[in-house]
Amino acid sequence: MFNTEKKAFWIIFTITLILFLSAFFFSYKKSAISPSNSTRVESVSFTDQSADSSYEIDVQYPHLSGFSDAYIQDTVNKNIKNSMELIISDFKNRDAEMTHYKEAPKSTFFARYEVSLLSKNIFSFRENISEYSSGSAHPNSYTQTFGYNLDSGKSISLQSLFSQNSDYLQKISHICISSLLSNLGEDDKQFMEEWIKNGAGAKEENFQNFLFSESGIVFIFDPYQVGPYAMGSQEVTIPYSELRDIGVVEGVISRLIN
Repeated sequence: MFNTEKKAFWIIFTITLILFLSAFFFSYKKSAISPSNSTRVESVSFTDQSADSSYEIDVQYPHLSGFSDAYIQDTVNKNIKNSMELIISDFKNRDAEMTHYKEAPKSTFFARYEVSLLSKNIFSFRENISEYSSGSAHPNSYTQTFGYNLDSGKSISLQSLFSQNSDYLQKISHICISSLLSNLGEDDKQFMEEWIKNGAGAKEENFQNFLFSESGIVFIFDPYQVGPYAMGSQEVTIPYSELRDIGVVEGVISRLIN
């Protein structure tokens, strides 16, 4: 009787997990804002599973083609490929350290990309990742963002966008905290305020996930960073027009502002 109940539990759990992952990925659609040249975004797919079927991996990431500078295109594509391989390798290493139970669903790692901007000088996208560790109560969803300067092929850091003495972290933090708090009711605000102030405080690590869009810089806060898991990820967009007051440096981002 006990084994039958246990088996029924895992069957129901597996079906629930499949429905969750389906909803997760159908909610994200790949989109690309194309520059005026012939640059295209193509999908690279990667699937893998362990020899003992303890894990399954299903990943898609973008690959540029048709860009006017072949060297920069290759540099960006290699960087993206290497970054995704590191993320996948980290998942495999963590899974290898886990205890796997025969009746529990296998560990899974799914990733799908979404392009936020493809212009003449910027390529920006996110990887929406859902990771499940065998035996866990639910999958863990998080985001990995990428931004490249197509004039140089280099990755764009947040620090590189602002002048050295601009105090940009304090200003970005203030805008994000104000925006996140404004979305809450009074009861939720009392519960969430300290959580938001910590997760969106003026620390570099709090703003590692950011994207370029047509209208501004989008900061992404993963589940648990500024709220409970049930709230999902949250985003704050700071328009380019407001970045002038933060001390943006001349260069790649100033072309978007002007």
